[in-house]
Amino acid sequence: CYHEFQFSVFLILTVEKNYNMRKFFTLLFFVTVLFVVQNKIFGQAAPIFSENFESNWTSPNTLGSTGWTSNPTTPEDQVWHREDYTTGWTNGASGAYTPAGANATAHSARFHSYGAANGTTGEMTSPTLDFSCYAGQNILMSIYYRNASGSDNVRVEMSSNGGGSWLGLTLSGTNSGWTASLINFGNTFGTNNVLIRLRGTSDWGLTDMGIDEINVYAGFYSTTAGSYTWSVPAGITAINVAAFGGGGGGGSSNNTNTNGGSGGGGAAYANGNHTVVPSTLLYYRVGAGGNGGPASSTTAPTNGLPTWLNATGVNAAPATNVIGTLADFGKAGANNSTATPTNRGTAAASFGNIATTNGNNGAAGTANGGGNGGNSAAGAAGNITWQGTGGAGVNSGVSNPGVIPGGGGGGSNDNANSAGGAGAAGFIVVTYSFPKLATPTITTSPICSGNSVTVSGTSTEPNGTTITLYGNGLPIGTTTVTGGNWTFTGLSIAGGVVLT
Repeated sequence: CYHEFQFSVFLILTVEKNYNMRKFFTLLFFVTVLFVVQNKIFGQAAPIFSENFESNWTSPNTLGSTGWTSNPTTPEDQVWHREDYTTGWTNGASGAYTPAGANATAHSARFHSYGAANGTTGEMTSPTLDFSCYAGQNILMSIYYRNASGSDNVRVEMSSNGGGSWLGLTLSGTNSGWTASLINFGNTFGTNNVLIRLRGTSDWGLTDMGIDEINVYAGFYSTTAGSYTWSVPAGITAINVAAFGGGGGGGSSNNTNTNGGSGGGGAAYANGNHTVVPSTLLYYRVGAGGNGGPASSTTAPTNGLPTWLNATGVNAAPATNVIGTLADFGKAGANNSTATPTNRGTAAASFGNIATTNGNNGAAGTANGGGNGGNSAAGAAGNITWQGTGGAGVNSGVSNPGVIPGGGGGGSNDNANSAGGAGAAGFIVVTYSFPKLATPTITTSPICSGNSVTVSGTSTEPNGTTITLYGNGLPIGTTTVTGGNWTFTGLSIAGGVVLT
């Protein structure tokens, strides 16, 4: 991020006053719950915003240094609280949930559906956030949600213009624990007027809803198999890469009625930090899942493919963890096989300077049915721990595919007309953050108005860092740092202008 004394990026959009008439856009998102492990494994860049609700707060206006806002502020049953603060709620002891926080944390934000009337809503909105360093960058949010029963839901929204318009995704459905989601909000949130809003809608049911562990990152992800490129943004010199390979395909009966096929292997996980050069075109690939053994055929199932990113700008899979990150693929199961396969993706064949983890082997087929596909490795991306489950082997009917990321396909039963399940595609998440720049200092004093004014100062930033000078909030010139110093010359400055 170029350093400026103040940010003056404003996005003005038409405000729709009628909430029900406001147009919401469909977001690209990845909300399939693959597997959530209740411990923290940190393998991503630093978030640009984080709220874990662990501080000593009660209602939204006491959260954080400046507080969040509530709408409405009454009745109290429609106001979000920390999950253990029930003062003012009707039957506050009812509707509670355990564990109280996601990822083994102690607290969360709770909406009291047990007390709030059916169909009523409660909003909890963050203070204004400055994401202006990330203009044009893709923004991801990881978030945890829980709701044990009922039809109540929470809409998670972001605004880039102080609430003039919103983009959002509704979290709904029921679960017995915390459900993790990774949401892609796109590249329009690089402003200094960002808001985050939680909007709960009650069903007046038996259980309350919880939100926890909100983290916002700059970066991207993909679960679509294929080869891609990505240009490193200006100013970015380090990235984190988390990757899962593709899962192996499950075996068939090999066109016989003797034995089922064995399950495909689950993919490995790899995570690495890499130094990169701004504006360099990087190559990466999301590994495809393997094909299951076809029905009425002796054709063998196929392996998955690795997922990788080469951090040097070369279009080739990295051969070391210095060059890039690579997650090994699950291997195929076998047709007509009662032998236990050794077909998992392995840490030994993966590259990652933070972590590499083995996937899991598929299970053997039997005289009656197919073996289960192997689960992928468990690994972290975006403050969420993911694991793709292997497809279940079957005794009759259609074999089950693996689940993204990298679950192995299930084996078919012993019928000649049954096919093995496909392995699941891999997964890649790339995150990064701009370095924080120190505030420069104006050393010229006094500064007099005139048509040929010089303004100088100092900075601890490296040579070439851009400095922007503002007069009454409007940019009037740019220069760069040289040897810890910077200078503007020949400026026209009128009396009464405030320089920043």
